Amino acid sequence: ESQFRTQLTAMGYVTLGDDMQDTIVINGQIAVRLGLENKLTIDPSTGTLATQGQLSVNGQADLNAAVTLGSGSADAITIRGESAFSAPVTLGDDSNDAIHVVGRATFDAPTVLESTAELTVHSDITLGAADASSDLTIRTDITAEQDMEIAGQIKVTGELNGYSRFALKNSNEQPQIAIEPTGTIYASGGIDGDTGIF
Repeated sequence: ESQFRTQLTAMGYVTLGDDMQDTIVINGQIAVRLGLENKLTIDPSTGTLATQGQLSVNGQADLNAAVTLGSGSADAITIRGESAFSAPVTLGDDSNDAIHVVGRATFDAPTVLESTAELTVHSDITLGAADASSDLTIRTDITAEQDMEIAGQIKVTGELNGYSRFALKNSNEQPQIAIEPTGTIYASGGIDGDTGIF
């Protein structure tokens, strides 16, 4: 065992320990410098590690407290593997923040978009399970600027507004009921007025 109670300067390679069971104990702050500039520091009172360069972790990393990724809007966060979240997830902290998902996104649990949020999808989107075992609940307005295809049953308990031709088709793509913007209604099977229309 060696103890140094003053400054120690070693020029050249330095090896501490000669076995994997050896323990290196440093009582004080650790600083890796280039000239007089600290490039990496470890604060002994908090355990905080600060690095001015890139940090590469080739094994598993456990982060057990609050984690901040990036320090500004110009920073890019890239995740190349599968990500699992077991608690509520908040993306962005301002209504002007934009969340871009380029690949496939799958939600297996209830997902809520607040009334002030905006969702823009530039590719195909599938809502609900293939076996029709799931429900889609929409409690706000929907604006569709392109064609909208619904292969299953649709139930409307509120008001349904359309500003262009509204048509219900059969499996052969033949319109069975059509409502024109003028208010004219066409029905291939006729209209039963026993219960009234309005």
